[in-house]
Amino acid sequence: MPPDRKITIIAAVACVLASVALSPLFISALWFAIAAGAVITAAGAGALTRLRPLPVPACLAAGLAGQVLYLNLIFETRHSLLFVIPTPGSLTRLWDLAVTGMHEANMYTAPAPDLPGLLLPAVGGVGITAVLADLIAVRHRYRRIAQG
Repeated sequence: MPPDRKITIIAAVACVLASVALSPLFISALWFAIAAGAVITAAGAGALTRLRPLPVPACLAAGLAGQVLYLNLIFETRHSLLFVIPTPGSLTRLWDLAVTGMHEANMYTAPAPDLPGLLLPAVGGVGITAVLADLIAVRHRYRRIAQG
């Protein structure tokens, strides 16, 4: 197995394990399953960007685009084109759901119910962390190995 694939898997496992710290915030483990999907999406997008030499900003953009696609698929699939492709309407509804989640976060104490508005920021945060971990740990290290 190439070194970048091993590090990708290790970074993904580390993000999943670190996200366990959010367990006391929710009543059930639904958030964990959705967050694990966000980490897998980040690892997949990172692996795809390493198939060809791309600049780091393009890799970051690809990882974030993968997260938007994943979150849209999980939370707003009904309003997407062919239930997968984000539309302006589904992205607007996703944004509104995030705003709703910020308001709901002030209304509930831990452990909170698995409301979509509360799940979206938690899963989004884990997903962004996974994208950045993949970018820093894998892409940066892979470039250093290739250069030297």
